Amino acid sequence: MKKIFTALIFLFAFTLVSTVHAENWRYATVNAYGTWYIDSDSLTIIKDADGEFIFYTLVKQEPSAQSRSSNKNVAYTIFREEFKLSDGVKYFRVGATTNYTFDGEAHSDPVETFDWDIIPENSAVNSMYNTAYRFLQRD
Repeated sequence: MKKIFTALIFLFAFTLVSTVHAENWRYATVNAYGTWYIDSDSLTIIKDADGEFIFYTLVKQEPSAQSRSSNKNVAYTIFREEFKLSDGVKYFRVGATTNYTFDGEAHSDPVETFDWDIIPENSAVNSMYNTAYRFLQRD
């Protein structure tokens, strides 16, 4: 009985892990801080009413050599990026962040969602917004 229970827990955990890590990374842009991807599978619309369109996606940053110089053991970072279009102005804010090391460890920052900031033209964030928005339009 104990072996069956252990096997069931293992099977459940394996299923959960494979579901949680079902990302579909799509290239968004590259800049001095690294290469940026959005996860097209995580795209979710939060609000589409009252003149506001709000959505989020997971974003992956593979740090450049310059960016990695401050923390050599970070292989990549994944964070929740929220976007908003309100009265023709694009906004963004960053939520939960997790750094993944080359050793396979994950270190999460406290879950804190920042205030909305305007997305600058010709920025990496603008490229991420546009890439994510295009994938939303396909659905």
